[in-house]
Amino acid sequence: AVVSTQSTGVYNETVRTDKSTTMMAVLLEKEVEVGRMFWNTIKYTRGYDVFTQQCDVFYTAYNSFPCGRRKEQVWSWRFDRYGLELTCDGEVQYWQKWSEGDVLNQAGVALNRRESCKRLGRSHPDEVVLKFMQGAYVRAVPRVGELVIEPSTGLITTPHMTTPSPTLSTTSPIPGLMEFGWDFPTCDCWTAECGYCTFLNCTVKLDLFNSDTGIIVRSELGWGQKSMNSIALFTEDGESVGNLQWGLAGIYMAGCIGCRTPSKIRRARAPIGPTSWSFSMKEGVVRIKVFSMGTGEVQFTQRLKGECLERYSRVRRFAFYSSRCGGRFTLHDDMVLGEMVSHFCLANC
Repeated sequence: AVVSTQSTGVYNETVRTDKSTTMMAVLLEKEVEVGRMFWNTIKYTRGYDVFTQQCDVFYTAYNSFPCGRRKEQVWSWRFDRYGLELTCDGEVQYWQKWSEGDVLNQAGVALNRRESCKRLGRSHPDEVVLKFMQGAYVRAVPRVGELVIEPSTGLITTPHMTTPSPTLSTTSPIPGLMEFGWDFPTCDCWTAECGYCTFLNCTVKLDLFNSDTGIIVRSELGWGQKSMNSIALFTEDGESVGNLQWGLAGIYMAGCIGCRTPSKIRRARAPIGPTSWSFSMKEGVVRIKVFSMGTGEVQFTQRLKGECLERYSRVRRFAFYSSRCGGRFTLHDDMVLGEMVSHFCLANC
């Protein structure tokens, strides 16, 4: 379920309390309240930003000043079987796992939100009441196809590269149908929960060699090793084929591509915040497209040949690694999720 609102924030000063910045959503199941969330359109100086009544003891601080301090903002709440998440213009500002409600003992009084948080996760709200949102509007988000999850628990047969690599970066929403698809964070598979990139259920199935769409990502693009975007590539059975790493400095594909990033891609990135881009490998042609509101699509193209073509034509799965938690990728009809891939990054964020 997704609840989206658009609103105007107050940025002339940073204040501790300002009722005009507060929004509230009440979740109802068969006309009975089961949940209540509060959030603000600005980042407070003392962390009074967002609060889920059934899970939090205190308000929680945002990860950054939301929506890049823009006055027009799009806020989205997303719920799934793991927990809930709040984003502003696609940037994750808050998330809460149902199994990890707050516990606090203050002045001898135990404040335990764990059971109420789990109950909220088990509920099935059928109505949302929005309050304190004068001048805002709600947008329904259509879905593309059915969410397909692969119930696999197998191991990847060939160990992942021993040195996990740099992170990814992107810009504005991709125009057209894909902006309405399911989106998921670019969770790092280099965790204990994912067997350090050895569990098949932490990968996404995709026949990259025959996919027109490829992998669509929204992330921050930057310079240097720590700002690289990294995607591990596997066969159907989980054998490691190679990996793609790229950023503003260079583009690398294990054993086959190594070059500087074209200046036209660097110019096309979003000046502030995340950039939307895609990686595809249709019939052996590697393409990286950057979607820019002002300049359209800018792309890097290189055709694989010989051993490289034979090697990467076997790619049927992918996973992100050394990735930032704020990045997102779009699930489309060509993809099947491993059961460990969710709207939340387990314990690594």
